[in-house]
Amino acid sequence: MNPPEKALKLPRILIAASIYPPDPGGPATHAKRQFEGFTEAGFEVRLVALAHYRRYPMGIRHGLYLFKLFAESQYVDIVYAHDALGVGLPALIVSKFMGKKMLARVGGDIPWEREAESGKTDLSMNEWYRAGLYIKKVSFLVSRFVLRRVDALVVPSQLLADLYGDLYGVQKNIISVIANPISNGSKDATATQSSTIIFASRLVAYKNLPFVLTSLAKIFPKHAGLQFVIMGDGPEKTHLEQIVRKLDIESQALFTGSIPQEKVVEYTKSCLLGIAPAFTEFNPNYILECIAYGKPFLMSREHGLPFQVPESLLFDTRNSKEFEEKLESLLEPEQYAKAKLEIANIHFQMSWSDVLKKNIELIRSIANQ
Repeated sequence: MNPPEKALKLPRILIAASIYPPDPGGPATHAKRQFEGFTEAGFEVRLVALAHYRRYPMGIRHGLYLFKLFAESQYVDIVYAHDALGVGLPALIVSKFMGKKMLARVGGDIPWEREAESGKTDLSMNEWYRAGLYIKKVSFLVSRFVLRRVDALVVPSQLLADLYGDLYGVQKNIISVIANPISNGSKDATATQSSTIIFASRLVAYKNLPFVLTSLAKIFPKHAGLQFVIMGDGPEKTHLEQIVRKLDIESQALFTGSIPQEKVVEYTKSCLLGIAPAFTEFNPNYILECIAYGKPFLMSREHGLPFQVPESLLFDTRNSKEFEEKLESLLEPEQYAKAKLEIANIHFQMSWSDVLKKNIELIRSIANQ
């Protein structure tokens, strides 16, 4: 029988992160929260972020990253990779060579995202896979190779669990759905609110913002005080700014650039509503913030939120007529009040503490296999 102190020994963890604060975005936030949360829970944690090597050319960057993972892995029991490709492949090489358990967290789908970001497809993720356009993509083949060999896979939504189980062939019993956290906000109906519509995410093609801007150009003249605040940065920013100028809506469509999460929350607390127009919305954090603070939203029908979203808040990302009608409806006081009531009736709770607890349970489980 093992002595008690050995039985209680916690597995040591190496987090293989893609990005890390001050980089913005969900993956960076999750990496930081895990590093701090696992450490506070008594685990010995090490972290290597690919972003720390971005000043080097691509081949050299990944070589240095792989070398660093090898160096750090000798001190740990589990490698926790934060994607299936850029850091997932190096993490798999290290974990197999060093005889370590491997856990991966995937918050989206890189093969489809790359195609959609580059403008090569305007299909949603499910449409793209149903069309068979993934079959010969190197990013798909490598991601599938990695994910089929991990000891456990964490995804934030059933949408992704189904994708990786059904099309990637990952064993369904190793996939865990751990939803993104939601703030413990106030849904006070009397709270001060502006006439601001918000968007907060990376500015890439599949976020479908030209669709939104074109529709807003028709709606703005009827609502002089209405503004659309676009929070985030990315390769589409220059193109979007050109569209705003062409539509002559510069005074009502505003770009903040990349801003910290705290600022996003400030905008959310006082906004009128949020819009999540991507062809596929995996589990948008800013929409969860809208829900936490009782704010209505409009979002793509293909989404991964872990609860039923009222039909009145969903739209077809190619149907501008439907989008405009639903937005105009929300701008009517009576319909807006009804939407706020629907949001108030969404009873979803998931704190960062809950997310960390579920991750820790999974880490303990695979460490004891």
